[in-house]
Amino acid sequence: MNQIGAVRRIDELGRIVIPKGIRNRLRINEGDRLEIGISEAGKIEIQKYNAFVGNYDMITNIVLTLAKELHHPVVIICDGKVLTKSDNVPDEIHEGIPIEKNINDRLYERKNFSLIDETILPYGEHHSFSVFPIAYNSEILGGILILHEGSLTEENIKMIQAFRNLLTMILKV
Repeated sequence: MNQIGAVRRIDELGRIVIPKGIRNRLRINEGDRLEIGISEAGKIEIQKYNAFVGNYDMITNIVLTLAKELHHPVVIICDGKVLTKSDNVPDEIHEGIPIEKNINDRLYERKNFSLIDETILPYGEHHSFSVFPIAYNSEILGGILILHEGSLTEENIKMIQAFRNLLTMILKV
């Protein structure tokens, strides 16, 4: 194993304890869902469950609709990366690229927030944007990031919250 690892015993019920350092690094919290599988090489693989993966096309369509209605670029972020985006998002922001750590960290505060003249990507251009966390029960699933100049209107915020509620309904298992 060339990554962070530990040796653990399996108890009589088949349970293992994931070390706190690994849980912290991967942001695995009590109650989070994990996927457990077997790799082609015959190794047990455990990873944090990503509800977005099986719903990618539907979520992309929702993002495109929201961007059209808001007249603002929309990005969905998940696990510290850009998952999908609307067509009017700047080219530097593309699917799979990591976002600034402080944005991802602030999702876990479970509050909407806005930043002015900040970077979304490490070493990226400066933008003004608002982020709306997507959460189900105690788990942060991701966030909706809206790029904008000036402030969002109350109507915009209500629309974003409605789309967030729709995404939450789709993503909950």
